[in-house]
Amino acid sequence: EFSFEQFDNFEAALACPKNGENGELAVNMSRIASTLDIGRTTLYRAVDVLKTDGAIAYDGKKMQILNRKILEQRVKS
Repeated sequence: EFSFEQFDNFEAALACPKNGENGELAVNMSRIASTLDIGRTTLYRAVDVLKTDGAIAYDGKKMQILNRKILEQRVKS
């Protein structure tokens, strides 16, 4: 099973200056992976899990936190 232990700073890694009014974040997956000190493949796997869980929406350019409680539970597990 995938571990989210290294994602303590997930929201900080998502932070960027182009945040939309509806909570969408313009993301650069390479930058996020670098900030978290993980590979991009690992990051994409984590994003897929979070999408499946309903915690986030991600379309390849923008990410939106849909359910903060699920996101926090995953990060703590």
